[in-house]
Amino acid sequence: MAKAKYGFIYIQSNDKISGLVKIGITYQNPLKRVVALSRATGVPGKYQLEWYQDVPDAPLAERLIQYKLQAFHSSKEFYEIPVEKAERIVTDLISKLFHASSNEEKYLAKIEGKKFFDGIGKLDISWELLIPTYKNSICKEGIRLCLSEGKKGDPARSRFISYRSNFKGMKVVHLFFQAKHISVVIEGDRGILLNHIIAKFTPKHLIDFTETAAGYNIKIVNKTQFAKLVNWLGMGKK
Repeated sequence: MAKAKYGFIYIQSNDKISGLVKIGITYQNPLKRVVALSRATGVPGKYQLEWYQDVPDAPLAERLIQYKLQAFHSSKEFYEIPVEKAERIVTDLISKLFHASSNEEKYLAKIEGKKFFDGIGKLDISWELLIPTYKNSICKEGIRLCLSEGKKGDPARSRFISYRSNFKGMKVVHLFFQAKHISVVIEGDRGILLNHIIAKFTPKHLIDFTETAAGYNIKIVNKTQFAKLVNWLGMGKK
């Protein structure tokens, strides 16, 4: 039996390999992994990171995903399945397997204070390396705004923890830069936080947000939402 090891499940596409997606695991930052694959000799086109999720037992998750997607299997880590469908199936499997949602905040408490990526040492990665790999322009601009404030963040985990503290009635704000969106994890009094969300992202059904143990997780996916986020948090100004 494979030993449990913290890592990432990822889904990648390649513009020269039509109809197939690559689903696998990595113990390094998924964005760094996609850069390495695209630079490899003999690889047609460039790989694009479509989705990823950190898990406490990557080998176990990979085996179950292979079983679940066997009807779509083409060869090695390639599957003949639309990206959206693959993401939906894998997200649901991981959620059920580890009894947690795909919310980034769920894993935060587990990895804080621990050595990250056991056995491979410190990651050689920087924001300068990561920014060009993002497909979504709002992630690129969001990171640049954070850096312009002098925030160092954590490029190995693509996040800025405690980006804002005791800010406009919010206890703390964390920013997670995912492949296609920005996750904004806010903590504090839920009543106050909900009023903020409704006021800033009216009508509220246009914004995807979920309740967490300490507050809310907001998913920023387009330029309109991003502009509202920048104004709300004063990004690039503080």
